[in-house]
Amino acid sequence: MASISMVDEFSKYAKLQRKYNKLENTLKDIENGRLSNRRKAKLLTTYGFRFINGILIMIFLYIYNNEPVIKLPKDILWPINYFLKWPTNHEDSISLIMWFIIARIAISKCTQIHITSNH
Repeated sequence: MASISMVDEFSKYAKLQRKYNKLENTLKDIENGRLSNRRKAKLLTTYGFRFINGILIMIFLYIYNNEPVIKLPKDILWPINYFLKWPTNHEDSISLIMWFIIARIAISKCTQIHITSNH
């Protein structure tokens, strides 16, 4: 198109310009389709892993419902020992449910600190 004079050969230039625009639009459509497929795959894997993780957590909670994750020395958790041992009946221990909650809170706080320190 650079070799064709727009003024001297207008019809030829316009025809080539239309072909160029059509090819460019086709390329954009293909690119958008690829990006859409990539987004779908990313969402599918992300939510697939989250679903599998949730199922595994529920299985662990069902199997190890009355087992403590950790037993600590007597009265070390005195003000909150009844809260942390729920639903187990073991004194001075932390149940699996509470362990998951504590881990979730700690991870979210660490990611918040990491995100704010990078900005």
